[in-house]
Amino acid sequence: MIGSVFYTINAGIRAWVAKRRDPSTLDSGVMSGGAEDRLSRIQHAVDAIALEVERISEGQRFTTRLLSEQSRPVREPARQLSPNTPV
Repeated sequence: MIGSVFYTINAGIRAWVAKRRDPSTLDSGVMSGGAEDRLSRIQHAVDAIALEVERISEGQRFTTRLLSEQSRPVREPARQLSPNTPV
C-alpha cells in the first residue's frame, strides 16, 4: 500500500524532471493513451488505498473505545448495613 504511494510520487517526480530537462519530449497539453491509462489506474489505486486507510482508522477508533471502556473500574453497588451494625 505504501509502496504504491511512493511509486506514484516517484513517477510524478521523474516526469517533472524529464519535462524540465527536455520540454520537447513531453507535449504540454496532450497525453498519450498509455499515459492516460496509467494515470487512470493510479487514480483508482489511490482511491482504494484511501478507502482501506479509512477502514483501518475506523477499526482503530472502535478498538480504542472498547479498551477504554474495559479499563474503567466497575462501581459496586452500595452495601446495605444491617440494623445491628453500630455507626
